[in-house]
Amino acid sequence: MKRWFGLNEIKVIMLNRKYFWISAMLLVVVFALYHPAVNILASPSPPQKATADKNSQSVYNRLRKMYPDLTPNQNPAAVARGKVLFEADCSFCHGTEATGGNGGPDLVRSVLVNHDNKGDLIGPVLREGRVGKGMPKFNLTAAQISDLVAFLHQRNRNARLRFTYKI
Repeated sequence: MKRWFGLNEIKVIMLNRKYFWISAMLLVVVFALYHPAVNILASPSPPQKATADKNSQSVYNRLRKMYPDLTPNQNPAAVARGKVLFEADCSFCHGTEATGGNGGPDLVRSVLVNHDNKGDLIGPVLREGRVGKGMPKFNLTAAQISDLVAFLHQRNRNARLRFTYKI
């Protein structure tokens, strides 16, 4: 004659055997399917413009908390002009992407670029050069210096935000 298990025997079986893990996984799957926070079964709602703006502002605020001295995104036109100037005048030492090259340091992670505010540190270096370190001075207009600064600041910003940095 076969004996039926009591409640205590079932607990022992569930805790000591694979059935416990199977039931635990089943609970996780049920939770994932029906919990409102996960909501896999619900159909996605169409995106709303106001929500997207609010989310992008929220992302920007989170980035500002992680990187309090993070420079804002630069004007794409100024960055493009700055890249052309940089490739023409600076890439022979600093590389085409400002990551260092033949004798020139990496400007993407440069302390000078990190502490620069709208060209107040980069501008004098471009105008006067660093003769002792082999950097010539350049005769650039204020607009050209501004474009170079925008390019360097955008490269620096992208390097800080690893998910946007392209090698």
